[in-house]
Amino acid sequence: SADMRLLIPFTKDELIGFVNRKGEVVAKPQFAMYDYDCYSSDDYIRVMKAVTYNSQSGGISNSKHYYGLINYKGETVLDTKYCHLFPVKGKKGLYVVENKKWEYGIITISGEVIVPFGKYDLIEGFDRGIARVKIGKRSNGYKNHGNKWGIIDSSGKEVLPVEYDEIWQFQGKGFKNIIVEKDGFQKRIPISSLIGEKHDINKGEEISQRSRYGEYAGSYAQDVMGYSDDV
Repeated sequence: SADMRLLIPFTKDELIGFVNRKGEVVAKPQFAMYDYDCYSSDDYIRVMKAVTYNSQSGGISNSKHYYGLINYKGETVLDTKYCHLFPVKGKKGLYVVENKKWEYGIITISGEVIVPFGKYDLIEGFDRGIARVKIGKRSNGYKNHGNKWGIIDSSGKEVLPVEYDEIWQFQGKGFKNIIVEKDGFQKRIPISSLIGEKHDINKGEEISQRSRYGEYAGSYAQDVMGYSDDV
């Protein structure tokens, strides 16, 4: 009675289920993990199921994780069939997902497709209404391998075309400018110009054709490659 959540998790046989505030089981134990909590009727919980399989070589057991959503009643909103599923910040009911074919898209909780699956090979998390997207499936490593980057808003509109060799990571960093690279040149573009505030993108501050390090030494691994501090 002291717990204000509309869904309260419990475990049985190492699986997670949910009861409502009356103590009634509304989602049987079936999940390996969950994220977020329901405090109101428009909150959703991300749930994950682990599917175990044997590898073709050696018969070693492995597991894949698939994500879905349930609502405050414990009802399934999105089936647990996505390799990735995370909310678009500031847009309730809108999610970036990756399907089992490794195709990214953006959908609503009703299943409406905002960005078609496969249009981009990567859609990152949103920050201030915009996100990096990539066409090209090879890891950047030390070279771009022909990948092209751009930026979209939460409606799927490209606010920067997918034509850049690099776009430095900005999600969660609080940067005022984004650094883009094309044909060996770098440019700073104000984020304000991409989220509706008036600014001429073409007049972004040019950065000379120089090493990527210099004044950004120490942050290259995070800001360009997106690696964590631990990596």
